[in-house]
Amino acid sequence: MQQTKKQKLRVKRKKFGLVLMLTGYSILLLTGFSYLVQLRFFPDALISPISKQSFASIAAVLERKKIAYESIEKIDNYYLIRMKDNGEVLIPDKKNLEEQVSSLQLILARLKIEGKTFRRLDFRYEKTVILF
Repeated sequence: MQQTKKQKLRVKRKKFGLVLMLTGYSILLLTGFSYLVQLRFFPDALISPISKQSFASIAAVLERKKIAYESIEKIDNYYLIRMKDNGEVLIPDKKNLEEQVSSLQLILARLKIEGKTFRRLDFRYEKTVILF
């Protein structure tokens, strides 16, 4: 039986669609497999080393300035530092860390002289926000 041009074109399109679909499925399967292999054999590869360095550098600067703190957390684009006296300090990760910690040290010294305790110090804005 002889096929017409329309029938031949339809068969070619079906074959092309089938090849395209199988190629897509195989790419998806290989991507998923490589992701699982990476999770299994290299679990630390998905954690950014920059964030680890930042925690270490914040801790080092705070200890160098002799500022007592309980913990440091990374939240979105800032660090939440919980102080020993139940206060919280928010420091953005985009600004200079040394300057922010120096400002924190100065503010803590002034508040100690005045005998005040704070709930939250927020360095994310142009001017520091203090909540008592």
